[in-house]
Amino acid sequence: MFHLSLPVTAFSECIAFYRDCFGADVVMLNDRAVNLYVFGGQLTLHDKPDSSIDIEQRHEMHFGHVVTNEDWFAIRDQVQKSEETVLRCVEPQLPDKTRGKLLVVDPSGNIVEINSGLRLAGHN
Repeated sequence: MFHLSLPVTAFSECIAFYRDCFGADVVMLNDRAVNLYVFGGQLTLHDKPDSSIDIEQRHEMHFGHVVTNEDWFAIRDQVQKSEETVLRCVEPQLPDKTRGKLLVVDPSGNIVEINSGLRLAGHN
């Protein structure tokens, strides 16, 4: 299980983003932090309205997850419904085995990368 902790400037909007786009479950919420269960681990968002990281740093600091092709398309569809900013969308292709890649920006500017994998980590 992984645990990731991020400062966010748009607290409520980020909670809705991770719930709506990635199916995250809220497992703890208070005025300054939320624990979300998403992608098999815990994502903690800290309400830090004065936090500022420029876009170049955010590109270096992105996080992501590898999913099946089927799940990749479902996530892509949810993200497109949410009208969040998509930086890049490359659909998985068969038979040439191109992996899908989706880069999306949460309401606080954090970048989430969703990759499809013909072979998921630990599976052959």
